[in-house]
Amino acid sequence: MAGNTVNYSLSTIYRDLINVPRLKSPTNTSPLYAITDSREAAEAARGLNRDPLWIETSSHSYNSPTNVRRVYLSHSHVCLEFYTPFILKGQPSSEGKFRIRAVRENLLQAIKDKCVTAYSGVTDLAYAGKSAKERITGAMLAGTRSPWVLSNLEEVCIDFTALISEDVFPSIGYNFVIDMISKQNFNPIRANVAPIVARIFGVSTPEELVKTFPRLRAVSLIPNLDALIVAKSMEGQNLSQFGNLFLLYAKQVNLIEVDKVASWLTPNLKFIENGELVTRSYYTFDSKVLTPYSANWKRKIEKDRLDAIRTAEETRKAQVEASKTPFEKELDRIKEKDGLDEARIDLRISIGLIPPAKCNEIYESLTPDGKSAYGDILRS
Repeated sequence: MAGNTVNYSLSTIYRDLINVPRLKSPTNTSPLYAITDSREAAEAARGLNRDPLWIETSSHSYNSPTNVRRVYLSHSHVCLEFYTPFILKGQPSSEGKFRIRAVRENLLQAIKDKCVTAYSGVTDLAYAGKSAKERITGAMLAGTRSPWVLSNLEEVCIDFTALISEDVFPSIGYNFVIDMISKQNFNPIRANVAPIVARIFGVSTPEELVKTFPRLRAVSLIPNLDALIVAKSMEGQNLSQFGNLFLLYAKQVNLIEVDKVASWLTPNLKFIENGELVTRSYYTFDSKVLTPYSANWKRKIEKDRLDAIRTAEETRKAQVEASKTPFEKELDRIKEKDGLDEARIDLRISIGLIPPAKCNEIYESLTPDGKSAYGDILRS
């Protein structure tokens, strides 16, 4: 029986689907993370010679691990969101910022085989696995941090597939896994998600993830994530679940039971966007595309910030102007035409003909700007 057992390594399966595009060769399927000429020369000097076909292909088709923004991994599909389209045959990929691919391996059947006895009341999932024809091992999200680091990763959504691995399950517990798969008794509020997420990434503590991924904000476990990925209504749209946007959208289109989502929200949840991306100068994509993209993004954010300040000030001025009395508007007209001193002189002449009580009434009717300019005269 052991000789016929098929081993599914989640680490390998999803690593290859996350790090794209890849070289299509019978002997080499490495990701096309092209390196600069200077880096290539330095490697050659150390005796590290790359595959000629990889070098030729990566000259016109390339990406970088730092370009991945969000990942959505289910038992049958993978959806990636990039900051900007990667380069394919010298042009930005026609798929744009999103890429959806099917998982070739029949993981769902393997999961069912592995859990068949668990549903029958066996409380040791590892035991159930030994009686199945398939073994599921590895950490589903290990490919985000090794051998290439997706340094700018912001958000992750996964389904129950990650929990079935023999390398993850023992630290989670039978009830959590089975409840999530059945979606009947799953209680995300009760679940302590942080240590589970760490195991799924293949690290010991959540703190390691915060250091590795400085932009990471949330990791969510969604029982029926696959429905979300493949739903045609979501194609080409931002699948972000950051904040309440994802939950509101999912509830709107009835894609998921929103109360079945368990999320680990990192300390970066309150991260204020500044457009600052981690870039590696030795990656061709970073040098030619991502670094300029980050710079433009930062300029846009700063422009938007200044525009917002300007708009707020213009709105404030408009509101102030609308609240002015005809008397204050006339003073401002004189100030605009002849200067503040002239407006104040005219006011001094006018108050000689106005009773003190009326002066106080006029003072109270002035805007803050008007009180600053003319108030001392009316109160003297």
